[in-house]
Amino acid sequence: MIKRKLTSYIVLLAMSAIAICSALSTVAYADTLPTYYNSLEKGYVSEVKNQGKWGTCWAFAATAASEVSISKEYGKNLDLSENLLAYITNYPTTYGYIGNDKMTNTFSSNTQYLEVGGNPIIAAGIMMNWYGPFAENASYPYNSSGTPTIASKNFTESEWNALINSHAARLTGYYYVESPSESQSSINKVKKLVATYGAVTMSYYDEVEAGTTSQYMNCKDGQYYYYCPAKTQSNHAITVVGYDDSIPASYFAKNGYQPVGNGGWLVKNSWGTDIFDDGYLWISYYDASVCDAVAYDYAVKGDSDYYDYLYSYDGGTPYRNLSSGSSNISSANIFIAKRAEIIKGAS
Repeated sequence: MIKRKLTSYIVLLAMSAIAICSALSTVAYADTLPTYYNSLEKGYVSEVKNQGKWGTCWAFAATAASEVSISKEYGKNLDLSENLLAYITNYPTTYGYIGNDKMTNTFSSNTQYLEVGGNPIIAAGIMMNWYGPFAENASYPYNSSGTPTIASKNFTESEWNALINSHAARLTGYYYVESPSESQSSINKVKKLVATYGAVTMSYYDEVEAGTTSQYMNCKDGQYYYYCPAKTQSNHAITVVGYDDSIPASYFAKNGYQPVGNGGWLVKNSWGTDIFDDGYLWISYYDASVCDAVAYDYAVKGDSDYYDYLYSYDGGTPYRNLSSGSSNISSANIFIAKRAEIIKGAS
């Protein structure tokens, strides 16, 4: 997992003339929030999938949250492609540029894009350039135990352009809470995002991923309750599809560890249905390892914010920072319009 607090890039968007997305927007929340919310019960959540041997939890989390967001807003139950999101995130400029920028990588194998890891903020970075989310494509299925067919595909320029322009929706904004458990205010912000967009992605320290199975996980009446008391580096990304204030703190108690309050997040995992409760578990609101809660907002054709054009300087994913030891530094992004346009947004 790679953590980023801030992403600094400029994007402009427009209508027949250009427009933009709102990244890292401030999350406001009401004083009174529902004490219970569940997108699974509302029919917004697709089936539990299995990432298999690959390090693609971040792509599964991002697509799962995107599916819920689109379903909740538009009533469209889409099956989005984790494989295409992971692939194009790592090969975004196979032909040409993203806006005015270009990214190259130094992968040593054609499957390394499945192993390098990532996080939902990185997914947001690529989708802010309108590369994804993509519907499942029969030509490029995910293979949980072997090599996906796209790994050996040699795209022509026209094939590549057709693929990256085949997004199922356009990201118009994403919302971010860095430390969901640090305060009641942070918990409420995440609850507000879940209730508004149906789901958020989140990263946390998972003991199964770390090679242990009995330190923090408690099982009660066939359901699984998880609470990590240590602010440990996260190692797994999941999708929160609901919450419940009424779950007793004692349900999360294990080995003398118990959260300071009641309540937990309903989590959809990406390890198939044979683990946890058909692939679901509860994580305490007060789990100290949770971080980087992200919600996605989309537009589909016909919406007023489904903009016509986009300009940006963001040719790669946010793996790197540019810094200076001097306070006397300035920079500018310069865009040249391709036609007469009306700017509708900037981020």
